[in-house]
Amino acid sequence: MFVMGFPGTEQRANVDDLNSERSYKRFAAHSNTVAGNEVLVIEAAGRFPDVDVFGLNPGFVKTNIRANLLGSRALFAVVEWLTSFMMVEPDAYAERLVPLLVSRDLNGRSGAMFNNKADAILASPSSTEPSYAAALMGASDRLISRAMEGRAGKGA
Repeated sequence: MFVMGFPGTEQRANVDDLNSERSYKRFAAHSNTVAGNEVLVIEAAGRFPDVDVFGLNPGFVKTNIRANLLGSRALFAVVEWLTSFMMVEPDAYAERLVPLLVSRDLNGRSGAMFNNKADAILASPSSTEPSYAAALMGASDRLISRAMEGRAGKGA
């Protein structure tokens, strides 16, 4: 299983407001998901020994995924042009990553993280701190429970 989400960048989640319900800031919300995905990979690797789980840091792939982020098409175009030197074309990214996705060398190496060139990278130090990982997983579990209770209340 591969989880995309910028591992290795030392972004920490706000475990007290994981769902950005008290305060919403784009970068903070994004950091919550980045940190959550990284911890999820490490925790899943430990909890489910029969499933190999890996983290992928795609970097900046040249797509329109950020189109709504800035609100203005003109501003989006300027920012994309200014950052284009850091971006990789989707086909180039696929050429790099597809061999990794099917590599037998990954068998038994659950929890490994990879960058956008399919090179192994280290996990963020915070994601391997047991107390932080437990707090983040606990906050995630509470959000899932709350969502499931809401669904049950709607007859789903």
